[in-house]
Amino acid sequence: MEPSVEERLMAADARNSAPASAPGPASGLRRLWIAGTAAGFAIAALLVLAARPLASSLQLASADIGKSQDLFDRGDVGPSLFCWSVIRQKSYEQAILEAQLSVGAGIFDCDGQAVFSEESFTLEGGFDTKGIGTLSANLGGAGPLGTGSWVNTDNFFRAWARLQEGWQFEGFDFVVKLDPDTVSFPRRIKQHLMHFGLSADDMVYLDNCPNVDNGFYGGIEVMSQAAFSSFMEGLDGCRQNLPYTGWGEDLFAQKCMEAVGVKMLGDYQLIRDGNCHGPGTPPPCTPGSAAYHPFKDTGAWLNCWKQASGRLDGQPGQVPIQLPGQFAARLPAQWHSPMLHVGSPQAFRGHSGAQGGHEFPTHLVEAAREETEMEEKGDGGAWFGGLPSYHRLK
Repeated sequence: MEPSVEERLMAADARNSAPASAPGPASGLRRLWIAGTAAGFAIAALLVLAARPLASSLQLASADIGKSQDLFDRGDVGPSLFCWSVIRQKSYEQAILEAQLSVGAGIFDCDGQAVFSEESFTLEGGFDTKGIGTLSANLGGAGPLGTGSWVNTDNFFRAWARLQEGWQFEGFDFVVKLDPDTVSFPRRIKQHLMHFGLSADDMVYLDNCPNVDNGFYGGIEVMSQAAFSSFMEGLDGCRQNLPYTGWGEDLFAQKCMEAVGVKMLGDYQLIRDGNCHGPGTPPPCTPGSAAYHPFKDTGAWLNCWKQASGRLDGQPGQVPIQLPGQFAARLPAQWHSPMLHVGSPQAFRGHSGAQGGHEFPTHLVEAAREETEMEEKGDGGAWFGGLPSYHRLK
C-alpha cells in the first residue's frame, strides 16, 4: 500500500529537519566539485553578457547590409547643417550630384542645401540649381601663396554673392561647403561638432589637414553660423584688401575668416583627403570618417559611399590607391593614407594628427615631393596639384 500524500510530506519534513552527519572524504570532494562547477558557470555567464555588444554589432553589420542604414549613424540629432556645392553642367560633377540626389546622400542628406552652376537648371531627380555665370579656372597661381592647383576664387565670389542675396543659410547652425567629388556623411559631421561641444554662436571653422600651413582644404569646409555670417559681412572688405591673386577659394575663405576674427579649430579626423599630404588620389573608404575625397566619377563615388557606410557585401572595404609610379616608389604605401582606428577613443579627437590614431611621416612626404619636383622641373603644381604651395608641410 502506497503512503498517502500527508505521509510523504511528513517523511520529507523529517529528512530536512534531521541533523547533518559529518561529511566524509567523498562528500567533501563532491562539494568542491559542485562549487567549482558553479563558479565556472558564473564566469561563462559573465563572458556571454560581455560579448553581447560585440555580437549585436556583428549581427548589425551582417544583417543590415543593403538597407539604407549607416552603421555609424546615430539618428537625426545634433546641430542643423546647410550644405552647398558649385558644379559644372554636363560634367562628372553634375553626374555625381544627380547620383547623390538619387540615393538621398551627400549634400542631399543635409538639413538644407543649395547647388550653384553656370546656368539655372534642374538636376535629374528634381532639384533646381542656381545660375552664377561661366565657371573658369586656371592651373597654378602667382605670388608667395600662389596655389599649384586650380585657381577658382572668382567663381566662388559669384556663389558667395548668391548666398548673400537671400541669406538662405540663416536658421541653420553650421554651413558646410562640399566639393561635388567629396563623399560625405552629414550626420557624422554633426557627431564631430557635438564632440567638440560647438554651437551656431561659436566663431569657429574646422581646419581639416594637419601639419601644413593653411590646412582649410576645400573638399569640406565647415563653419559655424556665426563664422559664416561674419565671413559674408566681411567679404567685400576681404576682396578689396587681401592679395588673393593666385589663391584657391579655400585659402581666400580661411584668410578672410581670420581677418574678421573667426577662430580655427583642428579636426583632423573629419575627412580622409587624398589632397592632404598626397597627390590627390582617392583614399581608402574605411568606415568611420565623415568625408572622403576625391572621387571623380559616379561609380567610384557610389562605391565609396557604400563601403564607408557598411553597405557593400557585408564587409566594409577599400578603394584601391593608385599613386604615380615614381612617388609611390619613394613613399611607403602604408603611409599614403593612414588607417583610422574605428571605435578607438582617438576616433574623434581632432586636435593633432598624432592624437587621431596615426602619426603621418611628414619628412618622407616632403623628401619624396621635393625629389620628384626636381626631376619634373615643375613648381609642384602640375601633377602634384594635391599639395599646392600655400599648403606646404610644416
